[in-house]
Amino acid sequence: MNVLSRETLLLGLICSADLVLTAVLISTGHFTEGNPILAHYLEYGLGMMCLVKLGSYVVPLALAEWYRQYRPDFVARLLRVTLCLYVVGYVTGIFFVNIKHIM
Repeated sequence: MNVLSRETLLLGLICSADLVLTAVLISTGHFTEGNPILAHYLEYGLGMMCLVKLGSYVVPLALAEWYRQYRPDFVARLLRVTLCLYVVGYVTGIFFVNIKHIM
C-alpha cells in the first residue's frame, strides 16, 4: 500500500487550512476572496467556491502522487518548491490585500 508523501500531506494540510480559514472569514460577511477566479465562483455561493478551491489542489496532488511512482525525486522537489511558493504567495497576498489597513 502506497502512503502519501510528506510533501503531499503538508501541502494538502496547508491548502485545507487556507480553505477552512477562507470559508470562515467569508461567512462572517466582512471578508471576500482575494483570488479573482475563486471570487467568480463565490458569486454562485460559498459551497461552490469551496468545491472549486478544493479541486484546485486535490486533483494536482493526486496526479503528483500517481506520478511519484515513476519519478519520486522529481515529484518531491516539485512539491517542495510548490510549498515554498504557496507560503510566499499567501503571505504576499495577505500583505497586499491588507496594506491599506497597515499604513
